[in-house]
Amino acid sequence: MLERRIPKNLRALHIAMEADQTISWLYSLNVRAVILANNHTFDFGAVNCARMQQRLQQAGFEALMHGESRDFKAFRLVAFSDVANHGEQRTHLISEADLEDLQERRLVQPVVAVVHWGAEYLAQPRARELGLLADLRRRGLPLVVGVRPHVASADLLREADRR
Repeated sequence: MLERRIPKNLRALHIAMEADQTISWLYSLNVRAVILANNHTFDFGAVNCARMQQRLQQAGFEALMHGESRDFKAFRLVAFSDVANHGEQRTHLISEADLEDLQERRLVQPVVAVVHWGAEYLAQPRARELGLLADLRRRGLPLVVGVRPHVASADLLREADRR
C-alpha cells in the first residue's frame, strides 16, 4: 500500500497500489481484517510497514502482524507467518511459544488461524505444514486457513471441476 508514489526499490515482481485505492477496494469487498503476516511484510522496510498498518487501522480495518489476534465476537482471529524474505531466520518462524499462547486464547472463544506458510508454487503441503496443521488442530482450532503457494491446490481444482 503506497502513499501516492512509487518506491525507488520497487522490483519487477512487487505489486503495489496507492493507499486510497487499496482502502477503497477493501471497503468494496467488506473486508474487516487485513493479515500482514507474510513474507512480503517488510519488503519496503519496517517504517513503511508500520505506516501501512497504521493507515489500515485508521481506515477502520484490523491489521494483524505475526502472532497478533483480534476478537470478532463469534471467534478470535490469529495471524501467523512461517516464512520471511528478510532477517536471519527465513523459515520455521512459528514457534512453540506462539502455539502455546493459543491455548489461553481459545478458552474464551474459538480461534481461527490464518497461516502464511509453505513453498511458493508447490500446491501440496510439506511435512512442516502438515505438522503445524496437526498441532493447531490438536490445540482445538476449528479452522486453519493456509495461504501462500501461488497455485491452486489439487483439492480446489477438483472442487472447481465438480461445478
